[in-house]
Amino acid sequence: MDKCFECGANNNLYDHHVVPRSKGGTKTIKLCGKCHALIHGVKTIQHKQLILDDKEYKRKNNIYAGGTIPFGYKLEGNKLVRDVTHTKIKRRMTRMLNDKKSYRKIAQEIEKTFNYKISHSGVRKILLGKRKFS
Repeated sequence: MDKCFECGANNNLYDHHVVPRSKGGTKTIKLCGKCHALIHGVKTIQHKQLILDDKEYKRKNNIYAGGTIPFGYKLEGNKLVRDVTHTKIKRRMTRMLNDKKSYRKIAQEIEKTFNYKISHSGVRKILLGKRKFS
């Protein structure tokens, strides 16, 4: 059974990162709520700020934070990297839209050229920046 690393309590346990995740830490120890608050030097833990710091760290380092992957990117390990094929597809879609092609015609051309099945509404969402893939 897990217990607090500091006082031995076995309830209200938190995974405390020895080095904060926002600073790249990965190792954790179990701490009860009271000891966890003491370590952070606050009466209550400022989880909101820790979460925001972690998100900012991941954003700056292109680390995948969960959720859907934006069109034009792919996941390699835990990093988001540009997907060259998606980039080419989006460029082609943009050119065709500028040439006054319909979303339906763009979808047909993308499927034919890239062997990438997509609906006309999917084309519209990508061009409006609203399309994401999981």
